[in-house]
Amino acid sequence: MIPLLKLPYAFKERLIRLASLKTVSKLATICPDVTNFRYNQMFITDNEEVFRWASTNTFLFQVFKLLYQFRSFKYILDGHFSFNSTWKSVLRVSDIQNNNRCIHVNDILILNCQNYQNVIPFIVGPYNKLIIHGRITWEEVKKLIHDGVKEVRINARMSLAQEQYDDVVDFLMKHLRGVDHR
Repeated sequence: MIPLLKLPYAFKERLIRLASLKTVSKLATICPDVTNFRYNQMFITDNEEVFRWASTNTFLFQVFKLLYQFRSFKYILDGHFSFNSTWKSVLRVSDIQNNNRCIHVNDILILNCQNYQNVIPFIVGPYNKLIIHGRITWEEVKKLIHDGVKEVRINARMSLAQEQYDDVVDFLMKHLRGVDHR
């Protein structure tokens, strides 16, 4: 058994970025205190076709990721009221469930799911940007938005009952508390 603390930080970061989820899971057999998988920019989906699309690393997407690192390019692309994003890692909801381990996201979380109940319990971390696609309920949205989330974009079909309208407005008024929050 190797304690996680004995592994160099750079090794752990490279392992998480480059290895598949199954490979990282095997690390837990020799390193039992590995409980969370840590990512900076994560795309999670429950759709196989979307997974294949998000996993495709085209030349244009590589150029976009390179340019998106620069603040001026981000502002030109995003504008003042919206934001777009890139991702470095892609996971299927089924892989997350099969490994039964939390996914720790540090920066950007992009979700494209039809059933969010299967993935929400596994998502943790201080991510500050959230993009939601697919189908979602208002209660699930509230579970995904924590105090550290500054930017949210919902491109999903969301079911809202008329009784929830006031709750949505109250929640948004509390969340939109500064120039950085959109």
